[in-house]
Amino acid sequence: MKVVAHRCGAGEAPENTIQAIEACIKIGVTILQLDVMMTKDKQVVLFHDMPEEKNMQKVTGVDGDIADFAYDDLPKMKSKLIPNMFCPEGSLPIMVDKSKRGGIDLFTEAAGIIASDKGQGVSLILEFWQDDTELIAKTFDIVNEHKLECRIMAWGSPMKETIQKACVNQARDIPVIVTLKQAFYVWTCWNVLPRFLFARVAKTMFDDQKKVFNVPVPSLESWPRVLCEMNTIDAASWKASFLNIAVKAFKRWTDTPVLYQYLRDEWKVPTVLFLMNTRSEINHVLDRFPMALALQTDYPALFMTKF
Repeated sequence: MKVVAHRCGAGEAPENTIQAIEACIKIGVTILQLDVMMTKDKQVVLFHDMPEEKNMQKVTGVDGDIADFAYDDLPKMKSKLIPNMFCPEGSLPIMVDKSKRGGIDLFTEAAGIIASDKGQGVSLILEFWQDDTELIAKTFDIVNEHKLECRIMAWGSPMKETIQKACVNQARDIPVIVTLKQAFYVWTCWNVLPRFLFARVAKTMFDDQKKVFNVPVPSLESWPRVLCEMNTIDAASWKASFLNIAVKAFKRWTDTPVLYQYLRDEWKVPTVLFLMNTRSEINHVLDRFPMALALQTDYPALFMTKF
């Protein structure tokens, strides 16, 4: 099982930055998960944001979206970043090396590092957070320029099928990420249908395009808290209690190692699990899902010795 550095190891270095990429390469991480977005002047940058996260404000202290700023006008990062919501409560702040850069980085620079001698053997999972075909086209141009197409393990969006379709239209040879909606459909069919009928579902889903089953493994340690934070719910409220029950139910529904084995053996579809940030979470995955190709963590250095 391989380690995927989520946001380039966002629990140990500033997320989605050259600084984090270089730190991962130094310790031998072979799969980096990067998020790419586009600025107002059409520059492709390393950044993750969605309305619930408000990451621009968290990372820079300035409100707004990436698309509101030209690249040269982007605010600098803070000196200390609060770890993302998937990191355990009480995690130490992430220090930004302001002497080196401390800003939001261009994807083309990251691609150059991956394509260089020191980035040999490193693969990428690229996620898009703007539903924009131009972003996908520009990202692919950069990938092509640096001859990295064969090193894109998967790309697309965990949220939007429109982005997934745009990726397929751009480059059919690059595997696409199965969206969470599609994953829930697969889990439901697996749990309620006889196997011969599920085989038909799998043929429809996986026979026409290379895919990667990039799916969450619900943890009772982190996911209830994460969902409360995303939806601004008081952790002591009845809504939080309901979310805790929902996570337990979702965990039972998606705890399907035989499915992951079936997808690997019958359809050559690898499974990447997210997001493991504590020792108990990672031990659970190692014990329960040995057939998975990889897991994502914000702490690659902490867990590299496990593999």
